[in-house]
Amino acid sequence: MKTLFIPMSALVALFLSGASLGYSQSLAVKKQLVDKFVSEGPLTQANVKKCGGVNKVLAIENIDLNKDRSPEFLVNIACPIRFSEATYVMWKAPNGISIIYVGGAREFLTPLKTYTKGWRNLRSLSYSAGSGESGSVTLRWNGIEYK
Repeated sequence: MKTLFIPMSALVALFLSGASLGYSQSLAVKKQLVDKFVSEGPLTQANVKKCGGVNKVLAIENIDLNKDRSPEFLVNIACPIRFSEATYVMWKAPNGISIIYVGGAREFLTPLKTYTKGWRNLRSLSYSAGSGESGSVTLRWNGIEYK
């Protein structure tokens, strides 16, 4: 039996190249999403610049919501600018990126283990900064979007 020897420097290089590939892919996705938000609102190029650039304006969680082995995106605009809608669920449709849920600025989404019509249900937790009240609902896929 032959033993395969891989130098530690090669393993480190392999690890770092994979890490940088993941970073560049996530940065490319962020650029694509920011471009969509700039072209369709609510962001402007001035907002993106004020918030520190493409890499800092969005918080994105990639997750496969519909078992197609392709990630959908839970997106929060992580920059305090003046508009009320700051939580989104998006997916890569054949003709570009589609928004399939629009939520509020103080809303947090958590994927659940249950499914509706082949898509994972999402727990929406939101709170009011003014009153301090909070609430939670389950979002379900209706065939077109989350409701």
